[in-house]
Amino acid sequence: MTIEKLKFCVVMSVYHGDCYRYFDKAVKSLLGQTVAPHQIVIVVDGQVGNDLDDCINKLSKIPIVDIVRIKNNVGSGSAKKLAISHTKYPIIAIMDSDDISLPFRFEKQVQLFAKSDVDVVGGWISEFSGNRRDFHQVRRVPTSREGILKLAKWRNPINHVTLMFTKASYDKSGGYSNARSCEDWELIVRMLKAGSNIQNIPEVLVQVRAGSNMINRRQSKKHLSAEIILFVSFYRLGFIRFHGLIINILIRVMFKLIPKWFVNYFYKKFLRS
Repeated sequence: MTIEKLKFCVVMSVYHGDCYRYFDKAVKSLLGQTVAPHQIVIVVDGQVGNDLDDCINKLSKIPIVDIVRIKNNVGSGSAKKLAISHTKYPIIAIMDSDDISLPFRFEKQVQLFAKSDVDVVGGWISEFSGNRRDFHQVRRVPTSREGILKLAKWRNPINHVTLMFTKASYDKSGGYSNARSCEDWELIVRMLKAGSNIQNIPEVLVQVRAGSNMINRRQSKKHLSAEIILFVSFYRLGFIRFHGLIINILIRVMFKLIPKWFVNYFYKKFLRS
């Protein structure tokens, strides 16, 4: 099948905590693709400020953009689930509201769907703080299903903002849960358990805003609780064994207790390149 015959849509959610300037740049990066999406579904997750609302209203005038509003904030997973229910085409891409998709992102991913029997396609990301020209870290993930399956027991093997999948594989897995955290990793594991063919493209597809806020979120009690719940669900699914459950929880508790500067160093030295 040729690229031209593969129609796809993009889903994203936006909420009151998002910066309207970052959101605008994120959407413009979708509209400036070498292979353009046929539909963009944006879920407004609860009430937003005037600047963000004005930006959303302007985007609603673009023919391929559909805006769906939720009265009360429900979280990213539930918002994306709702967005997907409004999609019209068989392939779906995920995008975050403050990151930047490189112009060739969808072309690379759609090419892989066109020439193989792949169900899910991700890629690498580069992380930056402030100026996007100042990106200094790349999160590389395994390219093969086997490597993805192995890493998934310990870390998220997919950069969620690069995720693209068939609607059939999404439905087969059960879709996003209503969890407010770690819903992306959980989805990938359920897709693996359902037998989906998952691959990552060994190229940077999206530039992601990172920095100290990411470390703060991941060292929070809320995130620790979400990860413990996640690993318990993996154990109940039969995806990890009991010793894997215990080791994963101990690692996360350790990271909660050690100083932030050391966590930041560890991320840069061992988890990024």
